[in-house]
Amino acid sequence: LKPAQLSVVGGVAPDTPAEAAGLMEDDWIRTADGDPVGEWGDLVAVIEKSAGMPVVFEFVRDGQTRTISVVPASTPMEDGSVKGTLGIYPSYVEVSRGVFEAIPYALDETWDKTLMTLGIIKKMFTGQVSVKNLSGPISIAQIAGDSASYSWRSFVTILGFLSISLAVLNMLPVPILDGGQVVFSAVEWAMGRPVPERVQILGVQIGLFLVGTMLIFVTYNDLLRLFE
Repeated sequence: LKPAQLSVVGGVAPDTPAEAAGLMEDDWIRTADGDPVGEWGDLVAVIEKSAGMPVVFEFVRDGQTRTISVVPASTPMEDGSVKGTLGIYPSYVEVSRGVFEAIPYALDETWDKTLMTLGIIKKMFTGQVSVKNLSGPISIAQIAGDSASYSWRSFVTILGFLSISLAVLNMLPVPILDGGQVVFSAVEWAMGRPVPERVQILGVQIGLFLVGTMLIFVTYNDLLRLFE
């Protein structure tokens, strides 16, 4: 079971095929080339497989049924395939809660995002997710800028997710990170004496090498995306 999400346009990104064609917020897209697309997932599937090809949409605006022809832009993916994009995002129902009422929801969301980040890290080590998905400062800045162009809520959401991801990475058992310091403290507690200085120095050197290598790699990924 999953909640139904109607194919109602929640917003249109600037300088996109959707904006050029005249689609607007609250347009309810009913059919694509005559086929029904009552739910958002159906609409996305049609758009993704129609890169560079005109699609005739029938939609409802202000109670009137209209038609429009749009050519989805061709967007290259990491696996070499090409998917169509229009530049629209779905409509959501906004729910407001008080500060204290929102705390348990915030904790649940933080926990879910933590588990998701750990799951992605695990899949990278097992080869289920490509390391090309790793992003550095350049991509982070681009993502933050794109989210800010949609709405301040999207921007804050992205910042929150990035903060959680960085916190999880910071707690990995790498000596130069906080997680490595926790490991050193646990070993010191178990041994009843400080970790030998040579071991600490070696650990810091290994940590610097791992973090430095990761920084170079994610920056390389960013530059590849930037000049593709």
